[in-house]
Amino acid sequence: MDKRWRKAAWWCLAIFVAVAAGLIPVARATDTEGNSVPNNLVGRWKRTVTAADWKRAGATGFVTSFVGPYTMTVKTNGKVRIIDFTATFSPLSGGRLSMGGVPVCYPKKGLYRWKVASRKLTLTKLKDTCAAEVGLFSGVWSRA
Repeated sequence: MDKRWRKAAWWCLAIFVAVAAGLIPVARATDTEGNSVPNNLVGRWKRTVTAADWKRAGATGFVTSFVGPYTMTVKTNGKVRIIDFTATFSPLSGGRLSMGGVPVCYPKKGLYRWKVASRKLTLTKLKDTCAAEVGLFSGVWSRA
């Protein structure tokens, strides 16, 4: 599947969900203020999402065709750029983070454990009811 098509499909789905739910998020002052994530989490990360990842997550529908390499960029303020949208990582104690802002999951948030070792970031779902978020983010990412 063409990379541009994947981006367009995610973008269209995000707009559709936001309009249908009447929940188009509006930028707030807190979107640009400090939500400081630990330095070792900041940067560019890559991983290949497989059909098995989507199956494990319980995802169905068109998202399961989004297989292939992905890159995400984590900024110091917790904003995460991936595909054609921005999610948010909010650090919590004990190596955990809250994840939100994924368009197909909005306004739900997931809870993940994260660990960085040897240039690898592992994101492990602790609690998340959005299969699209779980399939895309859960797993081992390599520093890009």
